[in-house]
Amino acid sequence: MRVLFVAPQPFFIPRGTPIAVANFLRALEGKVEGKLLTLPFGKDLEVPLEIERVEKIPFTKTPPPGFSLTKLLYDLQLMEEVLRQAKGFDVIHAVEEANFLALLAKKMRGIPFIYDMDSVLSHQLRGPLRKMAEALEKKALKEASAVIAVSPLLADYARQFNEKVYYLPDTPFYQEYSPVDKARFGWEGKIVVLYAGNFAPYQGVDFLLRAFSLTKKPELHLVLLGGELEVSDPRVEVLPPVPPQEVNLYLSAADILVSPRLTGINTPMKIYSYLGAGKPIIASDIESHTQVLSPEFSILLPLKEELWARKIEELAEDPRLRRELGARAREVFLREYSWERFRQRVREIYDEIASSLLP
Repeated sequence: MRVLFVAPQPFFIPRGTPIAVANFLRALEGKVEGKLLTLPFGKDLEVPLEIERVEKIPFTKTPPPGFSLTKLLYDLQLMEEVLRQAKGFDVIHAVEEANFLALLAKKMRGIPFIYDMDSVLSHQLRGPLRKMAEALEKKALKEASAVIAVSPLLADYARQFNEKVYYLPDTPFYQEYSPVDKARFGWEGKIVVLYAGNFAPYQGVDFLLRAFSLTKKPELHLVLLGGELEVSDPRVEVLPPVPPQEVNLYLSAADILVSPRLTGINTPMKIYSYLGAGKPIIASDIESHTQVLSPEFSILLPLKEELWARKIEELAEDPRLRRELGARAREVFLREYSWERFRQRVREIYDEIASSLLP
């Protein structure tokens, strides 16, 4: 089957959707042929499809997650290429807003498409734009030959409009978790609480800082990995983003992993990496987390600063509980979210889709 894989994101950068795209393509190695059409940003990465980038627009920089004028300009370029090239492929695999382009290609070129659903795009907008995006989104979901959703709630939403919906949980990009001495990062003698990810407001980093400021133990050390931020607390360390293959080194050296995300229904990619690291996890009890995490192998808390501070201190005082929670988390990862399980799921999904699309 020849696939035109359209990813309107920088590729490759260590960010949720680009990582998901890379994992999906690697899982399809030897099964399909075709092309990845993407933006002119990011590092080259070896994947089993040819990579074609649209031309760089002068003075533009790597677009951040979410809607932006820069993203819109590149989506228009992608639309032109999708319509020009679609006839040479059996199916278009469209990621996020590329589904609007794929819907147009189906109407104008007669090429079926797969809706790769990482979020409900219309929920990220406001006002008239939201209503327009919502109408397009529902139309694309109805017209798609299949929908692949990254969370159970997204899958349930998609089933309102399409019968052929597959749930495909993510998997970490790198899955080596070697033991790491804390001295490597200057953390010896400290109980390290680590957050990994971007510092967008919905991630709850500000909430985490306020909660951590209520803790009293001098040996507690909060590490924020993945951005830039000025802090005055000497117990807080802020580190810039590191290559994906290095993130696991920090996870392995930490004692407690946290995700204070404020909103959302799609599970953050970091949660799968946290599980793989085999460390205790504290996360907000919102749908983003509860679809994957449970009280059996993690600590789920409402977004109350005093409660987070108390639980962090309790876990810091209890190394036995940290070991137990970490071991259970690792067991769940190996059973449900490992690379082998992800690859198996992807190939089974594509087998079913191919059998319905091709004679």
